[in-house]
Amino acid sequence: SSSYLEPEAPFGEYTGYMGRRTMAAVFEVTAITHRKNPVFCSLLSQMPPSESSKMKKIAQDNNFLHHLQRECGIPEVLDVWFDEIAVDAWCVVQFRKDTRQEVIWQAMHAVLGRQFKAGKICIAVDEDIDPAEFESVQWALSYRMQPERDILIVPNRFSTLDPSTMPPSDSPA
Repeated sequence: SSSYLEPEAPFGEYTGYMGRRTMAAVFEVTAITHRKNPVFCSLLSQMPPSESSKMKKIAQDNNFLHHLQRECGIPEVLDVWFDEIAVDAWCVVQFRKDTRQEVIWQAMHAVLGRQFKAGKICIAVDEDIDPAEFESVQWALSYRMQPERDILIVPNRFSTLDPSTMPPSDSPA
């Protein structure tokens, strides 16, 4: 790792905003090797929906499902769904219908605690609600919950490139 830094960016980010100018490590290339018939793989990070947002969403869904079921020992979790448009922000966790309330809260906290940049909005639904159908989730939020009882606001939640965390004077264009 290098201790030499140079200014980098700003770049257009997947959120649709320009990222801030940051300092990044500089590295020196000492050799480049390749095979006779190289395979070049590239992925452009773009505004969702895009190839990169779809791939990130699929990986995030499965990583969090594994985390909750296997690492946290919560087999009542049936599915985890992150929204492709807001993959770092919107998360829906589907549970078995008979899951106890404290287990649901434990899982929701586990989502929020896994990465600081995922789960700005985290919603729990029963198994009869398809987490991938926004209208189904919206129906459940409208007719199966009471905000004063069922919503917990955890302060200072944000994703890595979340422009809502910037002071108004520094807001991106």
